[in-house]
Amino acid sequence: MHHKWNLPSNSTSNLWRSGVPYPIKQGNADNLTEAKFAEGAEIKFSPFTSCIGVVARYGNVLKAVHLVMISNNKKFDALNASFVEQYIGDPAPDEIVLFGCIDLWRNSESPEISGAFNTLVGTLNQKRLVVERPHPHGTFVASIGQNGAIHIALAI
Repeated sequence: MHHKWNLPSNSTSNLWRSGVPYPIKQGNADNLTEAKFAEGAEIKFSPFTSCIGVVARYGNVLKAVHLVMISNNKKFDALNASFVEQYIGDPAPDEIVLFGCIDLWRNSESPEISGAFNTLVGTLNQKRLVVERPHPHGTFVASIGQNGAIHIALAI
């Protein structure tokens, strides 16, 4: 069952028309590529080399965002973090998992990227405690495990 998420009026197309330099667009849960978001019972991400994923569970539905540090020569910034916070945090999720190359983002040489990342994590932690799962490079699948929690696995 898919839900219609009530994104704030300044989200997606309106937010990006207002000048955000790194657009995050609707993607496909069967192959969630960089700088895209999607929802479904299972989310299959395209390969991570320096990326992170944010996955939130709402009952038996997942919402996910595949984030890249730089897209079209533009860095992940505070406006991108705000978009992710709005998409993931409304309504309040049952659980949030952040995974991928977390240390690379947290310790980025770019203060803009590391600052936006730390702001994102702090704000999401206010919505629901974020579980961090550092992973090396790979292709991942997010699903709901037998215990009802978000399960992140390497794709085969």
